[in-house]
Amino acid sequence: METGLRQNKTAAVMVAAGGSIPEFIYSILAITIGITLQQTPAFFLAFKWITIALLTVLSVYYFFKKITENKQPEISRKGSFLKGFILGLLNPQLLPFWLVVYTSFFTSTGLSIVSFQEQLAFILGTGIGAFGLHVCLIYLVQANRQRLEKWVVFPYFNRFLSAFFLLLAILQIVSLC
Repeated sequence: METGLRQNKTAAVMVAAGGSIPEFIYSILAITIGITLQQTPAFFLAFKWITIALLTVLSVYYFFKKITENKQPEISRKGSFLKGFILGLLNPQLLPFWLVVYTSFFTSTGLSIVSFQEQLAFILGTGIGAFGLHVCLIYLVQANRQRLEKWVVFPYFNRFLSAFFLLLAILQIVSLC
């Protein structure tokens, strides 16, 4: 979203493309870990608590983060792609998210993703779906640029993000109790 606001649509699409690659990586890890978790449910519970801790840390971080006028320098296409890839790779929410999606599929439907074709469909769906979602977000950002620019510098924007992450952590705790 920030690249779409601060630079241009092309740079934002390149960030989205780069950011979609880690979706493939983390979904492969989610399948691998998910198979292990099915055999040992205690690990799954540990991942839920780790997710709660990460959401709480993000909440505290955004609560204290200062709003600054962030002018991004123009980045090349290759640089934008790399930026998206690194941001996606360092996103602490991707693995827990895909792990929960993968394991919830078993618990809610009773079906399983076992064969290579099913696993490949899951993996491709995560990356392609993420890219499609990013592209839709880019077009929404471009269409609502002026309104969003006001919100990004809104004095309580980071507090709003902080409350959102805290709410997610609380919902996760409630689901465990």
